[in-house]
Amino acid sequence: MLNFIAQKLQLSPAIIKREFSSYFHNSIADVFMIMFLVLSAFFTFRLGGWFELDQADLISFFGLHPYLYLFFIPALSMRMWAEEEHEGTIELLLSYPITVWQAVSSKFVASWLFLGLTLLLSFPVVITVCSLGDPDIGQLLSGYLASFLLGGTFLSLCALSSVLSPNQVVSYLFSFLMLLFLSGLGLQKISQIFPNWLSADILETLELFSIQAHYDGLQRGVIDMRDLLYNLSLIFYGLIGTTAILRCRKAAH
Repeated sequence: MLNFIAQKLQLSPAIIKREFSSYFHNSIADVFMIMFLVLSAFFTFRLGGWFELDQADLISFFGLHPYLYLFFIPALSMRMWAEEEHEGTIELLLSYPITVWQAVSSKFVASWLFLGLTLLLSFPVVITVCSLGDPDIGQLLSGYLASFLLGGTFLSLCALSSVLSPNQVVSYLFSFLMLLFLSGLGLQKISQIFPNWLSADILETLELFSIQAHYDGLQRGVIDMRDLLYNLSLIFYGLIGTTAILRCRKAAH
């Protein structure tokens, strides 16, 4: 079944399995999984005031994910291509009988699956909420979908950042600043910082490109095709950009 899906999506099952298993032998991936699960639960129930809200939902839980992803996903993905470049194994990878797109998309899918596994391991939070109240299951599923799509968007853009620099620290900083910029676009705080510089029309246009604006509706249970297309488009853009850069390098060699 996996091979059939991979063939239809032009993926390489061998690279997916290799990359996915490598995350369990990497300390950064372990730290990402543990810290994300611990901090998301801690901030939700302790600092988020979930018990004081007296609402059986996980809006506060999913609302924290963009901020956690902002710090953790660049650390998770900075080695995706920067490490291959640093160790000189990128030429070996691109010499395999696969296309550059297969290599890029397969490494991305492996990292996305690892993120999905991390989200699944947050089930104790869901069990806690269900045991203390009667939450809207549709809203919970929509929240997980929003978080999964947001994580995929961040991973795709960070992969593009990783392929641009062989230095993992530079890759992390560039990824962080890029995600911070996209997350802050269109927020109300921007209009407070530049009250006389940006008109209402410009602010509305910026909001269309804001990651946070497209995430909020999904994580609250409002599934809008515009939000889905926004995330999928950014994922596709990141993968296409990474593929184009690697093709240029492969042609140069």
